[in-house]
Amino acid sequence: MTTSHSLYFSYSYKGKIYNSSTNVGAGDVGLFYTKTSVMSNRYWVQISCTDFRYREMHWDIKVPDTLSYVPFEGWKEIPYDLAENK
Repeated sequence: MTTSHSLYFSYSYKGKIYNSSTNVGAGDVGLFYTKTSVMSNRYWVQISCTDFRYREMHWDIKVPDTLSYVPFEGWKEIPYDLAENK
């Protein structure tokens, strides 16, 4: 993809589901990404606990398929040293 595209996603925090969107482009996930490759991966969403409208996507840290449990209040930091293994 050579332009950016809207990506719609949802996340849960304290038992409530939030819907949001962001733009994604080559500057975020690499020059040779495709819409299919972006849609088939899972990404970390960092939210502000005081304003859920503020969020940041961590495109460079992969969420492993084996990760299925998320604590009720999320994590304060990306768990299991995943942020160090970019």
